[in-house]
Amino acid sequence: MKRTFLIWFLMSWCMGAVCAKQHIRDVFKAMPDSIMPLLTSNDRADFIDFMDSKMKAVVTNKLEGKSEMTVLGDDFLSIEMSSQSTWQMKLLATSDTTSVLCVVRTVKATEADSNITFYNPVTWEELDAKTFLPFIAAIQPDELESGMLNIIFRQAELMADKSQIRFTTRMFKKEQLESGDEQLNPVSRVMLCEWRNTRFEVVDTPNE
Repeated sequence: MKRTFLIWFLMSWCMGAVCAKQHIRDVFKAMPDSIMPLLTSNDRADFIDFMDSKMKAVVTNKLEGKSEMTVLGDDFLSIEMSSQSTWQMKLLATSDTTSVLCVVRTVKATEADSNITFYNPVTWEELDAKTFLPFIAAIQPDELESGMLNIIFRQAELMADKSQIRFTTRMFKKEQLESGDEQLNPVSRVMLCEWRNTRFEVVDTPNE
């Protein structure tokens, strides 16, 4: 019985030590291809090598376009996937030995629009985003409820040197976008949120 407990304890300690030493580069290299289908595992490894060599980190992606890694830190990286899309990843500590991975994919068309996903960086299980962003519904302004605005663009930007995420929400009337008028008058809202152990919490709303 004691031997079994000792083995379990040592395994748990070792797994904790591995998690505590996790770096974004290792997580990025181990990422399943299904999560980042535009790049191969060799592309991801090349990015790291280029950045370590202080070279311009550019690869040819699967669509024959150019993708460039622009930032690589201990817990954060950013990639210009194409001229109209970006990819950000950040490890967010939930304890001394565990983290969750936040991935922000942003497409820039009429306006920048982001998709936010959370993963277990060891098992690559997708986690419920609402657990980590409980306030997300509050980003919508009151005007939306009146039916005045019905097109929403929500841009999210992870901070490289802080455990923060900045949301910029812009809302338009559908008729404005369909008219092709360059003088659009969206309702905008900015919200800065900070990671607090298990979730993001709002710390500032500059527009209010």
